[in-house]
Amino acid sequence: MKKKAIIIANQDGKLTGVSKDIKHIQEFLKSIPGGAWNTDEIELHINPSLSSLRLSLAIDKLSKYDYMMVFFTGHGGHKRQETYVQINNDKQLIAQSELENLCNKQINIYDCCRSEIEELKEARASLSMDSYSFSDSLRLSRIQARQIYNNQIEKAKPQQLILYSCSLNEYSQDESYGALYLTNLLRDANNFTNCEYYEKRFKVALESHLNAVERVKKDNRDRNNPQNPDYRATRFPNIENYLILSINPESYVHR
Repeated sequence: MKKKAIIIANQDGKLTGVSKDIKHIQEFLKSIPGGAWNTDEIELHINPSLSSLRLSLAIDKLSKYDYMMVFFTGHGGHKRQETYVQINNDKQLIAQSELENLCNKQINIYDCCRSEIEELKEARASLSMDSYSFSDSLRLSRIQARQIYNNQIEKAKPQQLILYSCSLNEYSQDESYGALYLTNLLRDANNFTNCEYYEKRFKVALESHLNAVERVKKDNRDRNNPQNPDYRATRFPNIENYLILSINPESYVHR
């Protein structure tokens, strides 16, 4: 299966957690639970120019990938109900619609504010979270993990799943450990004790999102800036139709 993950980050001194987000995303993708992505399947854009990013996206669309993931971490906002992300410190913006439909099966994850576009600022949460890691299982090789992950992605129906760290007119919380929503999303993807599907063999992306919603609401201590993560997804009749976010290495020990 031909796949690619794109990480777009607007890194500046005001958002101390962005560098941690970049690290956490890469570690997750390369881990066994995250699907054991290869380094050459992950592309990182830190403060790209609008022209260079658009060129790269155009090439991606022509490359006919089977599956793509797009992550954004940094500043964002909305204008006329469409989310825009600020991709560099020159305040160049790109609409989320330009980051979608790069291939038939795609997940976009935006950890940014969705307030009025003129403001474009991040709220800050004064809380700390335990560090976490995505440790590889010695019982499942990278080759096996990639095959299991890819096979399950191939079973999913074509879809554009959009995960937002907050709702329209809200701010996303950022701290030195990383973004509140993204941290909880990736943490849940590595936790299979609360998994309700596939006999705990896979974590559906939308399930991890909904679990992260509850954690974000609980951990957000800035009551003046409520954060309610949102999503946009196609409804399918069977759980197998949805895209997964991770695999559970322990479930394959005796298989």
